[in-house]
Amino acid sequence: MTRAGTELGSTKKSPAGLEKGGRGVSKDLMHYAQLAQDALRGVVRKALERAAGPGGLPGAHHFYITFRTDDPACDIDESLVKAYPE
Repeated sequence: MTRAGTELGSTKKSPAGLEKGGRGVSKDLMHYAQLAQDALRGVVRKALERAAGPGGLPGAHHFYITFRTDDPACDIDESLVKAYPE
């Protein structure tokens, strides 16, 4: 049986360059972790946009928003940085 031009169960390299049946860790050529992070940021972005809209948050929904106050890109009042150093 073949799929995408490779034999299933063979030791030939797959189109992604991975060994079939090998013992090593597969290299993530699709960068799935980054894709997942981007998707989750999209979910948060949409939820915040909906909450900021005319209807606000429905029912008893609420957000807990956390961030690193010590991050160089964080631009908040110095009193908050002192109160919440991390």
